[in-house]
Amino acid sequence: MFGKWFRSLTGGDSEESLSPESFRDLYCAYLAKQLPSAAVEVTGELELKVKIAEGGTHGIYLDNAYQQYLADPKQRDEVLDLYIGSFIEVLNQKETPIDPERIVPVIKDRGWLEEIEAAITQRDGNKEDLPDYVSERYNSELAIFYAEDSERNIRYLTEETFSELEIERDRLRDLAVQNLKRLIGGKVEVQGGGGVFMITAGGDYEASLLLIDSLWNSEAVPVDGDFVVAIPARDLLLVTGTGHAEAIERLREMASEGAEKFSYSLTPVLFVRRDAAFEVFEG
Repeated sequence: MFGKWFRSLTGGDSEESLSPESFRDLYCAYLAKQLPSAAVEVTGELELKVKIAEGGTHGIYLDNAYQQYLADPKQRDEVLDLYIGSFIEVLNQKETPIDPERIVPVIKDRGWLEEIEAAITQRDGNKEDLPDYVSERYNSELAIFYAEDSERNIRYLTEETFSELEIERDRLRDLAVQNLKRLIGGKVEVQGGGGVFMITAGGDYEASLLLIDSLWNSEAVPVDGDFVVAIPARDLLLVTGTGHAEAIERLREMASEGAEKFSYSLTPVLFVRRDAAFEVFEG
């Protein structure tokens, strides 16, 4: 999907897409097949409340699923299967302990928690219900959160769950980065040319590649000058160099469009790698 967008800057398919309500109703139909005992209540355009016997009540928000569907309508069934499978996995792993060997770093923009808090308030919830996630500042725009990776889902670490693990806080980032390198294995690929590249790693942790120092060398990614990157979405990493003036402008355009177009959006801000870390690019 991103490869097609990267080459053409046109994105999804031109065929008529389902409305949000139709997509939501189709999700309900698919969910009923997977969990026939679940009671589903529509609470908004892309919102559901699902009651599971002995499993409590769960809110489902389909905004990201719908955006992912719009990016490539031909993948409708695959998107529905992915998100329903993810929900079912959450139900099954609710009481399962965190596996330290599957903890990975997740890059988020620093406004992510504020957006979640605003969404909770808008949905008549209490902002005090927001979990106390384990995180640390990366730079003025980005923060690192930590989560347990699984086949279909990620489970963010809270201070409560982290306290149950025998991991020292100052070792957490190194542990998570090493886990990430092991889990993505040989999935990292560099595509593009003409001074602009896209780096892929399976579709979930591209933004987190900023933390893997061994990736950022001129042999792996041949750019002129210091590395300049855009991470408009969680799974989209675009790269050029400070010596490519025209490419930087193209990167700005692609970053701005990508941040608006895709699900799990991050930021249109560009970053430059200096002193073994990425900071906001002011050029």
